[in-house]
Amino acid sequence: MSDGVADTVRRFLLTGVYSHYHFEPTWDRPELADDLTTMVALFTGEFGYTHVPLLGLDATWLQTKDALRDFATSPDRRPDDYVVLYLAGHGEVIPVGQTGVEHILLPSDATGIDLRRRAVKSADLAEWLLADTEIRRLLLIVDACYSGHGALDFASSALASLGRPHRFDGEDSGGTGVIVITASRPAERAVAGAFTAGFARAVRHQATAGHGPEDLSIDAVLSVLRADPAVPASQTATWSLLLGEGSIPYFLPNPRREASLVPLDLAEQARQWQARLVEEHKRADELRTRFLPKSAGFLGRTAALTRLTSWLRDQSQTDSVMVTGNPGSGKTAVLGLLAALSDESQRPTVSTSGITGADLPDPGAIDAAVYAGGLTTTAVLTGIAAAAGMPQLDPDPAALDEYVVRLLAALAERPGLLTVLIDALDEADDPTQLVETVIRPLTGRGIGKVRFLLATRREILDRFGRNWQRQYGLVDLDSPDYSDQGSISVLIRRTLLGQVQTAGASAEESPFATAEPNVLDGVVTAVAEVARSSFFVATIVAATQARLALTNGLPDHHDRAWLDSLPRQSGEAMRDDLRTRLGDRFRDAMELLLPLAYARGVGLPWEDIWVLLANALHHGRAYTNDDLAWLRYRAGSYVVEGGVVESRSLYRLFHQSLADYMRGGRDRNADETIIFRALRDHVPSRPDGRPNWQAAHPYLRLHLAQHAETAGLADELTTDPGYLAVADQAHLLAALDHSVSDAAQTVAAAYRRAAPALRRYPKKDHISYLGLAARYVGAKDLAAHADAEDQDGSWSPRWASWRQNRHHQRLDGHTGWVNALVPAGPLLVSASDDATVRLWDLTLGTEARSPLLGHVGAVNIVVAADDGGGRYSCPPATTPPSVSGTPPTAPP
Repeated sequence: MSDGVADTVRRFLLTGVYSHYHFEPTWDRPELADDLTTMVALFTGEFGYTHVPLLGLDATWLQTKDALRDFATSPDRRPDDYVVLYLAGHGEVIPVGQTGVEHILLPSDATGIDLRRRAVKSADLAEWLLADTEIRRLLLIVDACYSGHGALDFASSALASLGRPHRFDGEDSGGTGVIVITASRPAERAVAGAFTAGFARAVRHQATAGHGPEDLSIDAVLSVLRADPAVPASQTATWSLLLGEGSIPYFLPNPRREASLVPLDLAEQARQWQARLVEEHKRADELRTRFLPKSAGFLGRTAALTRLTSWLRDQSQTDSVMVTGNPGSGKTAVLGLLAALSDESQRPTVSTSGITGADLPDPGAIDAAVYAGGLTTTAVLTGIAAAAGMPQLDPDPAALDEYVVRLLAALAERPGLLTVLIDALDEADDPTQLVETVIRPLTGRGIGKVRFLLATRREILDRFGRNWQRQYGLVDLDSPDYSDQGSISVLIRRTLLGQVQTAGASAEESPFATAEPNVLDGVVTAVAEVARSSFFVATIVAATQARLALTNGLPDHHDRAWLDSLPRQSGEAMRDDLRTRLGDRFRDAMELLLPLAYARGVGLPWEDIWVLLANALHHGRAYTNDDLAWLRYRAGSYVVEGGVVESRSLYRLFHQSLADYMRGGRDRNADETIIFRALRDHVPSRPDGRPNWQAAHPYLRLHLAQHAETAGLADELTTDPGYLAVADQAHLLAALDHSVSDAAQTVAAAYRRAAPALRRYPKKDHISYLGLAARYVGAKDLAAHADAEDQDGSWSPRWASWRQNRHHQRLDGHTGWVNALVPAGPLLVSASDDATVRLWDLTLGTEARSPLLGHVGAVNIVVAADDGGGRYSCPPATTPPSVSGTPPTAPP
């Protein structure tokens, strides 16, 4: 929820589920554990509650009473707390007096001989939670048979024992009151799983609420639940307001609340909301697969953590910060730890036992954490825009600068300072474009509204301009201030002794465990010297030495030959480790790992594609999935699950430096050609023999264009409208910029014209729009192929006629921000921060002459004067202290 009173108060979810019974095993209902998981995920994920597992699973009667009473009477309770208690288990109705009955829940220590001995009475719950406590907002959810009786008992007990407590009187901005939701009516039995699954579906259903209400009406939720055909008709959920005055408390904040979507039609609402959910899932997936694994076993780096935490905490530090270092120095480990600790849901799972003396960031210190490795500029920009609350998350890859201007406007209206973490900047799909089109404009013109925590290798730093040090702080993990050689030595020592999971030998068998101290110290010193600031190299080399010592004995750390044999780079260290462990099958492992070095995005699918590429790259080999299973067992430490695409797992090498090593010395163009053609030929065929791109693996639809671009085969992408209709747009547009033949360039022009429609309209109409655009630009072959392809579309074009206009041109040359553009007849004059003025021939799309040099700083203004005869000259440009007006465009 984006606004409202619910954002300023605390929300607690208490849970108690009785699924196993000590004395009555026939009562066991293990499936109730799934109900608990469902409700916890719903309330913590959708409604923002903090789960307080006071009772856990299978509490006894006394544990239940004490836990609820302790929570309710705690000095930490506040009158504005929202408290939800979910209870599930066996429910029974027992007689009271001559005609009365009461409802009970059976705790884990209940006995069938005497149900009354240990029973959680619904009436007692009211006293335990409300008598002499500060609780004014309580939602009780009872998921049990006959629970409708429980609501009646709870109400009568609350009114009898509390009378009309004054704390529920009067108006309150968030409302006060006690509400009871029951999974069944008094005479109905409850089916395990039916209520929780139906409740979750109702919460997420559009019929419950759109994007306007601040909270979900409990009555609306239960109305949708009762209409759910998957919920048994014999079970009817009900609710009652027992105590309270004024408005009903906001127990269920609307997770779809977004005022900017309200004026839109429902189709556009759905499209934009789905785009937002996709971004949230991407960030969660990156946190799970990229950042959290690197934060496991975190050791040292105290100075870097302290510096970055201080920057995160101080909102007055609006400049961005870069973290750099050689491969393996721990850039992702540092940023991963900060991202995980900043995430409120993941923070409790992060171990900080290896961190001493460092201050750690507060929850919520980072607004968005993006792993840029393999991502397009469009994807990274979309992640930033989602964190900023932009309503439309669909930047046009051909007009990113326009979207950045809109993002800057949104940031200007947004309160506070947006903090965005971007890791693996150097591994992005196009690092230069990402820096020049997105990061530099946002840092330069979003001062005080957005700041970045960036991680990249050093070679990218110059892309930020010659004077980047004035705008960005720097944490160099290889420098003496931050390298932390002491922690690297500790890691090496633990690995040699078999005290870490990555050790080459266990603590019981490692020869170093019984080595003389001077021998152990000598090996530690030697490995630390070759590893330098790389924790990654240190880990691999130490594990290899521990493994070698099992068969060869302890090394002589004074032996120069041994010292020279130690690898200095991560790829070399991996090679030596695999050769040591695998012997004759070393070559198999390296050949099976090679396809991962060429993987795009977050990884390569296992299925039938990984093996396909391994065999294609090594002619005559016949690897199978059994070989990959062997690789996973024997060399799995070098492979990780990088992410998911359309419910399919993707795999990549553990570290980018390993991919660099695997590709080193190979003909990358030849390899990419083999990969492109193997993937293209792997597309299943339709009955008529044409490729069925809709059925192709999603990896092909996402990344085939990247493989084609690197192989220099972009023209081969333009012959099949079926592929053009389903391909990832950002990757395909980038590849089409490298089209060579006239025919391919004409198809590329058609695709650029159709691209906005392909982003907006249903897939079934994509071929039709491609055919329309083909007719517009005169791509006759594409139009004919589109007609043959389009069998399912709702319409098809026959002719097209529009006023001709030129599509956008990309003019490459400036290395800094472009501050001025002036037309001069057939030429365009540009002035830039890179201290140059350039003249462009718009007909050819190239520079008309060499750059005009001489300025010692940024050129902010340029004027082109016509002498009356069609000849133009540029009077001397000036560099005033400041220039007001419309923000300039992005670097061409």
